[in-house]
Amino acid sequence: EMQSNLVNVYVTNFSLSVSGDHHDRAWDMYSRETGRGTVLAPATHLAMFDSCIHNARLIKILEVGRHMENANLELRAKRLEYMKRARHQQQTTFLGQQSKNT
Repeated sequence: EMQSNLVNVYVTNFSLSVSGDHHDRAWDMYSRETGRGTVLAPATHLAMFDSCIHNARLIKILEVGRHMENANLELRAKRLEYMKRARHQQQTTFLGQQSKNT
């Protein structure tokens, strides 16, 4: 539990920074801990999601959004819109790559 609290503080604070390096550090810890099954605070997911938007990380927006959905966290209208855009962009990119390969 103490480690989970430290992760929450670290990820939340670093993800709020405008520095891309801080985002990358927060992302590394976030992805490692969610991969281990660590239960993170809702505020941690929200901060990471917003950091991914700010740093234009399409795939990461989708991954954090999936973690939020799995944790039954409500995605409000603005974040839902970002998820829709990210999914659309991912699909468009995938279809573009497929057409190049045929």
